[in-house]
Amino acid sequence: MFRITAAIGIDISSKYVRAALLEKKGNAFILKSLSSVAYQGADLEKALAHVKKMIIKTTRLPWFLISHQVFSIPLNRVVIKRFFAMREANEQEQFIQAGIQLSESLGLSLEELLYDYRQLKDTDGIEVFACRRSQIEDKLNALKTAGYRLSVIELQTFVLMRLFKHCLNHQSITGPSLLINIDKDHMQMCIYDDEKEQMQQAQPLTLHASHLVYEKEAITKQLAEYILLQYPLAAPHLNRKKITHIWLSGDNTEHVDVLSLAQKLEWEVRLLNPLVGLSYSPEIMDDLNEPLGAWSVAIGLALREIQ
Repeated sequence: MFRITAAIGIDISSKYVRAALLEKKGNAFILKSLSSVAYQGADLEKALAHVKKMIIKTTRLPWFLISHQVFSIPLNRVVIKRFFAMREANEQEQFIQAGIQLSESLGLSLEELLYDYRQLKDTDGIEVFACRRSQIEDKLNALKTAGYRLSVIELQTFVLMRLFKHCLNHQSITGPSLLINIDKDHMQMCIYDDEKEQMQQAQPLTLHASHLVYEKEAITKQLAEYILLQYPLAAPHLNRKKITHIWLSGDNTEHVDVLSLAQKLEWEVRLLNPLVGLSYSPEIMDDLNEPLGAWSVAIGLALREIQ
């Protein structure tokens, strides 16, 4: 008998609440639900509650069985610090020590901070990511009031890297690839080279939601300039290897001219399909009214708990 694990990824953007529910049955990843509700300001709690009802109705799963509920923090809300790792410390001890070092470095109490860390490869150091609790307090309160029980709060960059690796592992793509996630407020660059990972700080961005040709071309030109500016900062980490593909993700990819971008950069450019490697019912696609790229964060979050 197969063990079934269910997980939900919750992505709260400036205008939408999106949630992806995944199940793992044996070695299969099954997409059970994609739910999206638009909201404005104080309506966030109502939107979250409506998404919850949609998930329960679509999947017929009792809410208490969905114990893996994951939320993310964008990189532009986060401070990054590096410290020496404790020798012979277990994961919990290292987490506590990282918090103490972080608190001393920032001059803030641990009660004011949300943080996590990762071990740096081939070094004795750790990289710690933190944000003030007050920066996302409104979202956390809305989630709690709407009946969500978060199991993990994760850095959005790691979410995108996980999805990126998952998708590339299901396609015959070799060599370093670059992922650009474009949403309404900022862009995030991730580079994947086998086991090496590199990320760039999120950049402010203003994109005008229009299908007019001249505006689409202007947005594409702006994106090309951003990539050409940011890529050299990450290139030294590739040990002279060259990028073979650029993948676009996010809810603003529909406003980018992919062919024009490829010509400007002289690289192959593709739209990332976050559903690669997942099994799903055709009915899920019939109900979507947003580009597939808009679901990258929600699906990447859910993958964390079932991979």
